[in-house]
Amino acid sequence: MGKNIEKIRRERGFTRKELAERSGISDDYLQKIEAETINRVHLKTLVRIASVLDTGIDELKKNFDEIS
Repeated sequence: MGKNIEKIRRERGFTRKELAERSGISDDYLQKIEAETINRVHLKTLVRIASVLDTGIDELKKNFDEIS
C-alpha cells in the first residue's frame, strides 16, 4: 500500500513533506508508510491522505489488496 501512496503522491506533484503536512502527520511517519515499514495505518490517517491526494482509500489500497 505504501508504494501505491508514493506513486499517487508523485503523480499529483506533492513532496512527501507537503503531503505529510496537509494530512496532519509527520514526514517521518509518512516515510515509514511509503517504505512499508509500518504494518498498520489507522483508517483516519488513510482518509486524510486520500483526501489530500483527491482519491479514494480503495485506490491507496489497490495493489495491497491484490497482494494480500
